[in-house]
Order: sequence, then structure tokens, then C-alpha cells
Amino acid sequence: MVSITQTENNLYNTDIFEAARTGNLDNLNQIIYYYFNHNVSIDSYNDEGLTPLLLATREGHYDAVVLLIESGADPNLTTEFFEYSALSLALNHYHFDIFFYLLDYVQDMNSTCGDGLSILAKAASEGEIEVMGELLNRGAQINKTDNYSLIPLIEAVENNKIGSVQLLLDRGADINCQDNDGFTPLIIAAAYGHLDIVSYLLSHGANYNIRTYDIDYENDNYNAIEYAEIHGKQDSVNLILNFIKSQLNMV
Repeated sequence: MVSITQTENNLYNTDIFEAARTGNLDNLNQIIYYYFNHNVSIDSYNDEGLTPLLLATREGHYDAVVLLIESGADPNLTTEFFEYSALSLALNHYHFDIFFYLLDYVQDMNSTCGDGLSILAKAASEGEIEVMGELLNRGAQINKTDNYSLIPLIEAVENNKIGSVQLLLDRGADINCQDNDGFTPLIIAAAYGHLDIVSYLLSHGANYNIRTYDIDYENDNYNAIEYAEIHGKQDSVNLILNFIKSQLNMV
């Protein structure tokens, strides 16, 4: 791509990436106009592996994002080096105005936010209920796993986000899902001592008998009570045992 600073007339003292980085709308608008008239793509990549739209998104320049989208920038392109989408960049950097704007333009609601997290799992881990709701309404996979088996419900449990847990279960998440090591939401909640979540999971049908797969190189596997005991979470143990007793008394 020929940048604006390299044109024979040296029309501008900046290029499209600098305008996107700083959110300079006057320069960005002039450059886009020049690109359009000279048939130059506004979706090329810089040395960071970012398009102007991805760069403006990362930096949080809402008006620049809108201008680029309305000028034909592709909102479905990802970064060259980690394949982050514009949507995931907006969420990672907490630019929620941009995030909600982009929802109407992107196609993939299941892209990753880094560290193996899907967008939904990232939102669940931080208790972003409105974000989660919009993603689910637009087709995000509620039980999606990835290379690290990071399931949205398990991320919500591990980070003690009971609002996320409630929403995911209301929307059909598998309450007994297991990660690559066989950990269920209940096992994780019990081991962390997240008692409100333990209680909520039990009351909504979590299976306390499910065991982890072989871990710790000792061919051991544990259910929720045993794993809570290992981690010294006696309150979790007592809560589960009391729940089991209450169920037996109902028979």
C-alpha cells in the first residue's frame, strides 16, 4: 500500500494509521477520501498487524470507528498476529460503546479475546451481563470450548460472578459441563469456596458425584466434596453434605 506521506504531492503529514491511532477525524476523513479516489484499500495492515479499524478500536476512538465502517472498512478482519477481531479488541480494552456499535456489523460472535477465552467467556469472567446477553441473542455458543477448554460457565464460576452464572444457566448452559481435566462448575466453586455459587448450582441440579479426570500425575480423581477438602474449604464441604442430607430427607 502507498501511504499518504509517500504521494508525489505530499498532501498530508500523516498516514491513515496515525489518524486512526490518534482519532484525528479531519485527517482520517481526508485520507479516506484520497484513498477512495485513488483506489487504495483502507483495510491494509501496519507493522503491528492491525488495520486502521482494528487500531482505532483498540485505542477507543468511537467516531473514528464509525467513520471507517461507514467508509467501507471490513469489521470482520482480525489482527495478523493473534487473530483478535475488532469485537474482541473492544471488549478487551473495555470500549463498550464501540463494542455495542460493532455488534451490528460483525459476523463471528465466537472469536477469541486472548488467553484462550471466547468473547462470551471473557464477558462471563468479568460479570458483564449486558454484553453476555447481546452476544447470546446474536448466536454466541453458550457451551463453546476452545484450545484451553475455557467454557463460559466455568469462567464465571472461577471468577465468582454469580450474575454470569445465573444468566448462563437461564439461557441453557450445561450445569455439569467439564473442562479438559474433568472439572465441573460445582467442583471449581467448591474448591474456591464460592459458597453462593455452590448453593445456586446445587439448587439447580448440579451433580455432586461427577469426578475429575486423572490429574496430578497420580491417577487421582475427585468429586466436589473431595476436592474442596483438599483445598481446605470446609464450608463448601459442609454445604454440599447438608444439601445431600436435605435431599435424602425428602425421599
